[in-house]
Amino acid sequence: MAGLVLSAVAVWTRTIVHSFSRQILLSIAFFSTVIALFGLALTYSRGGWFSFAIGFLVLIIMVNNGKVILIYLFGIFIMVLTLVPSGSQRTFSILEIENDPSIANRITVWKGALAMIADHWVHGVGEGKFGTQFSAWYQPILMKTSYIAALNNYFTLGAENGVFILWGYLVLLLVILGFSVHQAWRNQNILLLGISAAQISYLVSGLFTYSLTFWHVTGMFLFLYSILLGYLLMCLWNDPCAKIRFLQDTSSAILLSTFIVSLIYATGAYLSMKLPTATEPVIAQSRESSINGFLVRPKKGIEKGSIVYLHDNEENILEIGKTIMRPLAKRGYVVLAFSYPMDGIDGLRDSLELVNWSYSHLHLRKICLLGTGVGGRNAMLLACSNPMKQKISCVAAINASVDWPFPELAPMQQIKNLNVPLLAFIDSDCTDIVSGEMQIFEKACTAQKKHLEVQSFINADKTSYDKWFYIFQKLDAFFNSSL
Repeated sequence: MAGLVLSAVAVWTRTIVHSFSRQILLSIAFFSTVIALFGLALTYSRGGWFSFAIGFLVLIIMVNNGKVILIYLFGIFIMVLTLVPSGSQRTFSILEIENDPSIANRITVWKGALAMIADHWVHGVGEGKFGTQFSAWYQPILMKTSYIAALNNYFTLGAENGVFILWGYLVLLLVILGFSVHQAWRNQNILLLGISAAQISYLVSGLFTYSLTFWHVTGMFLFLYSILLGYLLMCLWNDPCAKIRFLQDTSSAILLSTFIVSLIYATGAYLSMKLPTATEPVIAQSRESSINGFLVRPKKGIEKGSIVYLHDNEENILEIGKTIMRPLAKRGYVVLAFSYPMDGIDGLRDSLELVNWSYSHLHLRKICLLGTGVGGRNAMLLACSNPMKQKISCVAAINASVDWPFPELAPMQQIKNLNVPLLAFIDSDCTDIVSGEMQIFEKACTAQKKHLEVQSFINADKTSYDKWFYIFQKLDAFFNSSL
């Protein structure tokens, strides 16, 4: 929108300067520009307003004839912002950074994106994966809003594709734009000055929004940029002196792009250092197959122990990064989780092999097994198995499934092998858990004088965050007493 307005203004300026007597065309250009300005104002996009203002000011500076008319138009734009409903309030809200949730959230996302760029500076996290990675490892735990991009073209591109792609993107844009601006300014080519100002406006708007995948916007950008590219090639073909200027502009673009990318990386590295936890992907071997997982470590304080988390969210392990793994790591634990099917004998065997792999390859000690759902059942079964006696310090199960899959693994028989503390969380909404085999399991523990602690919680009385905060407090106390 801002680019179209600037192009129209440039053409209108040319009309005034060269064809002032054409009153009809002048009137059409005037009213078209005013309507476009009203349309821009009604978007209520502060980033759009700011980028338009920057592009317009650049156009005023570059144009030799018609500056007065452009200044009048800029004044009309300011007046339009005051005329639209809540326009003035929306404009001055830019200064209220601390009190504006939109600005505060945007800054939070930018900080996470910069840290992500520093952590994955070579290849990035992968195209289209910013949202899931940010939510899992960088988004504040209490922040519920989800984002698919970094609300910034450059940060999103760097986070998903790495700093080298970002550097190349900046060099390409700055080389073509810089050369075209110099040539158009030097020759006072009004059309190219308008297109160049529109492109500058678009690049500035990329600081406040993500539009690379919006093809109606990117298509217009590429169309205007192709005009600049064609103009560049034409100048290089016809003007020998243009080649020298092109080399100078290329050198300047490379230096500027290098400085920008270096600044982004340095800022991201600083922000990454301030994060309370560090995350690294791991690949384990189980039954001749590779299983992907994540290891989260605390950055500050002494590591209390290691938690191997057996979960039943095989489809998206990243969902538990924010809700479970990071909160436990912030409390001082090294947390490891893998993505694999939990059900059946294969799931139990994989759980056993992954705990052994964690013990031997990652050298995790003081291992606490934590499981939810089917993972909680497998955690209890592993605690009762002979191979785990020297490796597992304690077990905590949350809403463990009591549908024991194999007749030979009946709770009454297996409990004789239990030699570590066991904590069971029971949701009172899950009536099947507080009956049947769970009662047998509890009675067996009592008969064998084993360490069994049962905690209950009610979903209806607690929010999701309050429930997990309660669980984390109990887990922390249980692990501290068991390690």
